[in-house]
Amino acid sequence: MTHWFMNAIQWLLAIWFSGVPAMEPATLAHWQSAGKPVLLIDVRTPREFEVSHIQGAVRLDQAKAIAEAIKRNPDIPVVVYCSVGARSGAMADQVQTITGQPIFNLQGGIFRWIESGYPVFNIQGETPFVDGYGWPWKFLLPSDRRASRM
Repeated sequence: MTHWFMNAIQWLLAIWFSGVPAMEPATLAHWQSAGKPVLLIDVRTPREFEVSHIQGAVRLDQAKAIAEAIKRNPDIPVVVYCSVGARSGAMADQVQTITGQPIFNLQGGIFRWIESGYPVFNIQGETPFVDGYGWPWKFLLPSDRRASRM
């Protein structure tokens, strides 16, 4: 993911969602290892979440549902993610408008998370695979990390 395409995507997302704070994967990993409570929300499709997700994540793909989860946990930081950060950036922007609270967007999404060496999980435990979300996005993943339907 260090090639020009992912860098261009991240640059554009930073502009489009300039009001949404970004969080580096290393920061989230540090929070998790330190036991810091965080509301981690995966906004991808059920299929993508089933293939793999970041440990501790819940899948919510509606702004109202996320706002309700925040209302139940008002003092916990919220981090949203998707494949590369576009869907989660849009969702964070919507949720911030509803709640007035800052919502972190995981920079580079789950693709950058795994590229940084952090694990992903499915119902059976740790897995090496991530759903590539179709063409051209799947090519941002190393070929040995793409789920089989690719």
